[in-house]
Amino acid sequence: MVASLLFIWLLPAIGVPIALMPWHNLVAGSFLPGSIVSHVLLVHNLTPWIATIDPPMWSVPVEWQIYFLFALLMLPLYRKTGDMVLLVVTFGIFLPLGLFVKPFTQSHSWFVGLFAMGMVGARINFSPDKRYEKLRSWRFWRLLAAGAFVLILVSIVSELKLHLLPDTPSIPEILTGVATVSYIIATTQAVATGTRPGRCHWVLTRRPVEILGVFSYSLYLIHDPVLELVSYYYRVSGLTGTMRYFLFPTTSIPLALCVAYGFHLIFEKPFLPAGLRLPPKGS
Repeated sequence: MVASLLFIWLLPAIGVPIALMPWHNLVAGSFLPGSIVSHVLLVHNLTPWIATIDPPMWSVPVEWQIYFLFALLMLPLYRKTGDMVLLVVTFGIFLPLGLFVKPFTQSHSWFVGLFAMGMVGARINFSPDKRYEKLRSWRFWRLLAAGAFVLILVSIVSELKLHLLPDTPSIPEILTGVATVSYIIATTQAVATGTRPGRCHWVLTRRPVEILGVFSYSLYLIHDPVLELVSYYYRVSGLTGTMRYFLFPTTSIPLALCVAYGFHLIFEKPFLPAGLRLPPKGS
């Protein structure tokens, strides 16, 4: 947050008018007291300042709030009832809340249900209980993941291009949760039983992808100011649209990766437990 505010404040000093930046409408209110206070308190997803300062930070308060709901609601409910009740209650409450009730309509509150889905997936994957052993040995997890992925593409096209679905990210995001949990269960069982885990597993376990995964959260948080600044300079460079089209990704993406990795080394890596750090090569 401080780094983003400093970046926005310094833009005029390096000759960049904020009004000409691609995201100027979003960050226009960054220094308003309400924006800063709501970000400090991690409630800006429930306010008009959800995308000020650094737009990708909109999801940080969602995660923060889920930690409290996990301890106070989801875990007790899970222990007293079970998987299905947990999913029905979390999606039944927080999906309509995010779709129809302001100020939750911009909060992605259905992420609470997705978190519950992850809880159930973890139990299926690792519980010694016989019923979960039977569930994780189900042959169609990979097929379910593939089907959900296809539906994700269909839902995005139907919403953005055909306008057949409501203008909300809830459908593709919930389908992404289904696809991810199903894929993780299928792949974990394939590795555990010594069967072939598939090509996606091969790709995801390559060293460059593992390294990217380790600092992916820093990349998510810090990439936007870098891309915005590069985009601005190409817009005022006088280059043709075709040249900008090809130069922008080939320069902005490597730069964003470098900045994000530096951010990761300073602000994230020192606080990661050993289990979340990249293992030595070949281990």
